[in-house]
Amino acid sequence: MDLVVYMDLTYKQLWNLLNNYFIPTLKLNSKQRVDARIKKLYDNPKTPFQRIIECPNVSEEVKKDLRRKKARLSVAQSHCQKANVA
Repeated sequence: MDLVVYMDLTYKQLWNLLNNYFIPTLKLNSKQRVDARIKKLYDNPKTPFQRIIECPNVSEEVKKDLRRKKARLSVAQSHCQKANVA
């Protein structure tokens, strides 16, 4: 039972942060049928964080909060990288 708790914690806290702030994804812009094939056109890869920052419908207060969170994550990431190098 303890293992499940640790896996949930890892997924909810670490994996979601990693996905939302650092892993870019592709967004499908359009699909076109060309004969028997379907041609898919994608937007440039961006992280969900980047998409929110670029969105005009999101308030500046929310964007500021997200930038603060990412800055804290970036500092933690750089400390981890330095520890692994040493």
